[in-house]
Amino acid sequence: MDNAEIWSQYQSYTKDATDFARKLGLGGAATVLRVWMHGQEQQRFEESGTIAGDYEKPRWLDYPAYTLFWTKLAFLLVAFIFISGQLLSRT
Repeated sequence: MDNAEIWSQYQSYTKDATDFARKLGLGGAATVLRVWMHGQEQQRFEESGTIAGDYEKPRWLDYPAYTLFWTKLAFLLVAFIFISGQLLSRT
């Protein structure tokens, strides 16, 4: 395996890992937001008979997206360390 093949595989793996982590982050955030929104809509409908209006989004709704983002960064850092270790051990 030559250097060009190694870098090609590295780029492919990191691109796939990033895409997968991004989808997980967006899916988790969308699920939590939808559950919260459904509860707020029910509450508003019971009070006023309509769901129209402004909603105050609490800060905790962003925690799943932040958690998955930082987890992704941690995994990418570990991957870079392992790949660097592999490349340095071959010389």
